[in-house]
Amino acid sequence: VMYEHLIVDDNHRLLYCPVPKSSSTSWARVMLVLLGKYRNVEAIPWHYRQSRIRRLSAYNSTERSYRLKNYVKFMVAREPLSRFVSAYKDKFSDPRRNGYRKKLCKSIIKYNRKIGKQHDGGPFDIGFIEFAEYAARMGNDPEKQLQLDQHWRPMNRQCHPCHVDYDYYSKIETVEEDAKFLLKKVGAPKSLHLPWMNTNTNVTISHMSEKWEFLSKLPPTLLQRLLDMYYVDYKMFGYKFDRNVTNSN
Repeated sequence: VMYEHLIVDDNHRLLYCPVPKSSSTSWARVMLVLLGKYRNVEAIPWHYRQSRIRRLSAYNSTERSYRLKNYVKFMVAREPLSRFVSAYKDKFSDPRRNGYRKKLCKSIIKYNRKIGKQHDGGPFDIGFIEFAEYAARMGNDPEKQLQLDQHWRPMNRQCHPCHVDYDYYSKIETVEEDAKFLLKKVGAPKSLHLPWMNTNTNVTISHMSEKWEFLSKLPPTLLQRLLDMYYVDYKMFGYKFDRNVTNSN
């Protein structure tokens, strides 16, 4: 399981573990260019074939060990609850995700019924509180945590930093500068850049405001359960949760 997410670039001796909602779409496109599948990031279609990307799990144990020891390894982290809210908005609000949303809604409603929770909305309508309740219940059960959708699964359970000795931990707050450093280090073409960056101060403030708009709807006990679910991520990646912000909403 811990190798199935790692993307391999043998040309530049690079391993990347994508964390969904942490600039993973942008970095996947950069990796496709590094792999020689496209000339530049602008040429990559919205829906590209995942088969064009090779994962570490495709290699045998000897080949995996060599790459884990000798390649540059990195991942990109994000403030956990900001990522959680972003995942909800993307998967349950974006009309381009309708197929994905229907699949998720069926799974969530089925799980909630199993534990005696009533669903009050339509068959493909999951409110944020209901979504948070589902995620917190699953996420605080160690046996079920890996069953969480990768878009809100804790980062430490996605990329397994206790088992993979990453050389660099980027953060979405500094991802543009981090990308420039990493691409230069592995000898990438100077013209290659991380696309669609939203890292300026105004956008960062907007994202934070949006996060509190959603989190302020949650009962304090449910918010705490989400924090418990992401406790390791907060500690491991150096993020702090400001309770004063929630108290002011």
